[in-house]
Amino acid sequence: MALTVAHPEYVPLNPNGAKVPGVKAIGHTNPNGGGRENRYGSDFKAAGKRWNQKLCSLDSDGDGQSNGLELGDPCCIWAVGQTPQNVTELSHPGDKSSTTSRKCDDFKCANGNDPCKVTHLRAF
Repeated sequence: MALTVAHPEYVPLNPNGAKVPGVKAIGHTNPNGGGRENRYGSDFKAAGKRWNQKLCSLDSDGDGQSNGLELGDPCCIWAVGQTPQNVTELSHPGDKSSTTSRKCDDFKCANGNDPCKVTHLRAF
């Protein structure tokens, strides 16, 4: 039996961190946690283990969708303890084969953020 280590304390630090279908650990290549980090996990760590504008706008898995769009915060306004703008139709920001059916141009953000402007280069 293999021992895995998960960090449940990081789950609430991500919008909908516990609601991505079929995934318990969005920052690991193993969706149940433990083992290697995926690109999202590396980016989360580089962001100081905090959700922020850079991490939200980044496309960690290279699927063409921002981490924010995938996790239900397309306008990058979520803060710990709040309910994200969307709580359904979520996808995994660390898995290129997982994308949301939501479209970035469906959102007009009051804060001026453009959910369609995705950062592909590491922001950290």
